Amino acid sequence: MTRISDRDGFKIDPGADDYLLGTFIQLPSPELVELHGLAGFDFVVLDMEHGAYGFEELRHLIRAAELRSLVPIVRIGEVSRSLVSRVMDLGGIGVMIPQVETAADLECVVSAAKYPPLGERGYCSGVRAAGYLGAPGFTGFANQRTSVIPLIENLAAVENLDSLLAVQGVDAVMIGPGDLSSAMGRPGDWNSPPVRTLLEDLVSRVLKHGLAVGMHVKEPADAASWHQKGVRFFTYGMDAQVILKHLGTLRTAVASAIGR
Repeated sequence: MTRISDRDGFKIDPGADDYLLGTFIQLPSPELVELHGLAGFDFVVLDMEHGAYGFEELRHLIRAAELRSLVPIVRIGEVSRSLVSRVMDLGGIGVMIPQVETAADLECVVSAAKYPPLGERGYCSGVRAAGYLGAPGFTGFANQRTSVIPLIENLAAVENLDSLLAVQGVDAVMIGPGDLSSAMGRPGDWNSPPVRTLLEDLVSRVLKHGLAVGMHVKEPADAASWHQKGVRFFTYGMDAQVILKHLGTLRTAVASAIGR
């Protein structure tokens, strides 16, 4: 498998047989980000939608990701040119957009994330993403590395999927089974026949557009069947969730060893 640190940003060949693994970071801890890199993860999603931090903490989380060869993907909280611009200037390699509904939403994000001629991102040579000096050609390099990743997680996005996938500048697509299952009246029941059928249909439709597709999984074993269906990047859990599960397993193991 090709490590993501060897790639040109977050660019995934949907036809390749490798995969990439990441997780959601919701706690403002650079050390936690580093640990994921040391454990061999490929990317982190720095979660500004549900995470307990702002831009000051985000800049340190991005630095920690870079230090450990993790690609920093930032999930913003809403469709906003200003949010996208600030995330990109801080050094975010990708931007993940929740609750996308229309092509217009996605076009707004692409415009803010990409420099001309691909978009209308504001030029500033003194930002962190430009190395503070803005070497010649840095805008073209940034356009090659920057990824726009819509989250398909509501029924409006499902209905408008073809128009969303037709937007120029979309680099990959993430499917959110949590919100989709909730919208279908089956919150958390990702493997119920109606939800599973919808998820499989979404994967197939994204692949037909030639885009890499990602999936959030509850259990590591779930990744195998999705990989067989063409999913090429995965997120597993959230930082606090993973820690809590491990602590519970450890507590149970110690109690079992002692016999109580």
